[in-house]
Amino acid sequence: MIIIANKTKLLKYSMYFLIAVLVSFASIMFRVNSLRSAGIGSMTSVYLLTSSSNVVARSESRTKSTVINMSATEASIKTNPLLSKSKLPLFTEIKASDVQPAIEFNLNELSKNFESFESMVEKASPPSYPQVIEDLEKLQFPLARSWGVVSHLMSVQNSEPLRKSHDELQPKIVKTFQKLGQSKSVYKSLVNIKNDPTIWNTLDEGQQRIVESSIHTMKVSGVGLEGDEKTRFNDLQLEVAELSTKFSNNILDSTKAFKLVLTDKALIRGLPESAIAFAAQQAAANGQYPGATKEEGPWLLTLDIPSYLPAMQNLESRSVREQLYRAYMSRASVGEQDNVPIISKILQNKKQIANLLGYQTHAEKSLSKKMATSVDEVMQLIEMLRVKAFPAAQKELAELQAFAASRGHEGPLELWDMAYWGERFREHSYDFKEEALREYFAMPNVLDGLFKLATRLFNIVIEEPTAEERASSGVQLWHPDVRFYNIKDAASGEYLASFYLDPYSRPAEKRGGAWMDSCLGRSRVCICICAMTMIIAYLYLSYYYYYYYYSFIHTCRR
Repeated sequence: MIIIANKTKLLKYSMYFLIAVLVSFASIMFRVNSLRSAGIGSMTSVYLLTSSSNVVARSESRTKSTVINMSATEASIKTNPLLSKSKLPLFTEIKASDVQPAIEFNLNELSKNFESFESMVEKASPPSYPQVIEDLEKLQFPLARSWGVVSHLMSVQNSEPLRKSHDELQPKIVKTFQKLGQSKSVYKSLVNIKNDPTIWNTLDEGQQRIVESSIHTMKVSGVGLEGDEKTRFNDLQLEVAELSTKFSNNILDSTKAFKLVLTDKALIRGLPESAIAFAAQQAAANGQYPGATKEEGPWLLTLDIPSYLPAMQNLESRSVREQLYRAYMSRASVGEQDNVPIISKILQNKKQIANLLGYQTHAEKSLSKKMATSVDEVMQLIEMLRVKAFPAAQKELAELQAFAASRGHEGPLELWDMAYWGERFREHSYDFKEEALREYFAMPNVLDGLFKLATRLFNIVIEEPTAEERASSGVQLWHPDVRFYNIKDAASGEYLASFYLDPYSRPAEKRGGAWMDSCLGRSRVCICICAMTMIIAYLYLSYYYYYYYYSFIHTCRR
């Protein structure tokens, strides 16, 4: 009965992993279901008047504008894959050298057309929803789409040439969206639409939401600022964007720079067989140890989660765990990659930006578009959680300390001991090892279970097209590991959406963690350019497996 009970618990807690992955997938389906109920939505809330503080950039003084000679580059513009009218991005054709001419072309077109657009809305009396919202959406779509692809590749296929092109263009992108976000002609037209009952009452709920959201976004983009305050606001946003880029690059660079090579078998004692094999594989792939084997080593440990976390949870060598922990926690904190002053400056600038807009703090500005009504309300919630959770945390820490002491650990537990002894405590409590779950959580098994669960919950089916079907549909992948899926209605077979899945870590070029983003949004007004709805999903499943499973099993073990 004990074995049966433990297997029951094993099954119960194993489901938490699928639930964690499903949380991300549910956010995809939220968009799909929104499209189902609304038919064809608008992308305006995504691209219209986006606050430039969210656009990463270097200051203009760090780069010179590049003027494109259209007569000399006309041929290259026509063949540039970033400017293609294809429904899906041409990932295998895009090169870093394509970025600057494509984005410069889109910037020039948008700047020229926006001047005409402002003149048009100023003369409109009264302005209509299609004139203001939909026409501006058409103007912004080419740049938004091309730059979105570039930003996506910066996250999943980062390289020095791409980074250079990205950094050189970012100030112009920021200034362009600042110009749109601070257009008094557009703002006045939006306010007139909202205040005119003869127009407002003819709009459906979604359209009214777009207008209201756009008005608020323009307010926090500085449309109400004048003179020196406006100049200061824009300068601060540019600097925050530059610092944000530097922060992200520092994290990526410092993570991939750390390498701990172990040659003594005693130092890898405790690592699961799969983690040992992975460490040897990393050593061989690194180039310095082409003959590395699982049995004889050497073994390479990195700060990438699939390497780092199994080591922290299982390595018996406390000194190696300490070295890994200190390296991980001090990423991007020394030398040219030091993020400490960057963090401080970002916080200062964001507070000044908030103050210029009439808010006391950046938190107050952030909450202006969220459900919580005040900073105090958020702090009360946090304090309520702390009061409930802290005693339980203290009790569990005492239990873990006592357990470790009973197994020979001397002294108080340090931070690099927590994951290790937490694993031993779980093994003792539930009579199983995490490695025993691996065979059940191979990628095909996880996806099969996830997709079946999605079918039950959302009444949809998820299908992976064949290579031939992908080719005929124009689907291109940015890496061999990436997979592409179509989502259809289970009852009717109607096509709903698609998504890319990029499940594996690539510390040299792909940022860590798990996230998702949209590739294309379904739009009634841009249907002539791109009719399909594509949703890009990036699931870093190794991270999900170790992190969420670890968190849930300890939270719910009682």
